[in-house]
Amino acid sequence: MVVEHSDSTVSMTRLERATRYDRPEQVSRKDGTMTLRHVVMWKVAGDTDEERAAVTAEFRDRLLALPSQIDVIRSFEVGVNDAGGVDNYDVVLVSEFDDEDALQAYITHPVHQEVVAFVRANTVGRAGVDHTI
Repeated sequence: MVVEHSDSTVSMTRLERATRYDRPEQVSRKDGTMTLRHVVMWKVAGDTDEERAAVTAEFRDRLLALPSQIDVIRSFEVGVNDAGGVDNYDVVLVSEFDDEDALQAYITHPVHQEVVAFVRANTVGRAGVDHTI
């Protein structure tokens, strides 16, 4: 898929469409505590396929910048819908946190709030669930 984005051409390969970040020191929990998984899906706004594709590319980039700036993120995976379909969501985030306090620290972090502002301005639907694993 090739889209026009910020005056440059953006090409997203399948690998770029689903990217996972694991903080190496936090991948395995040996203390027996539970991890909180935070899953969110969005439908991207836009009048044309090209517009939605450009928003999706920027959305993905903004999300993927978060783990390097917010240290409570344990695992972070961003995926972009490959199947199309009007009923499918366009972007999914699957992230993990040590506990509810870490998730709340992520949610309220100023860098995350900047992404939230972009998301609210550029999406028409959201679904989410938080569960322990």
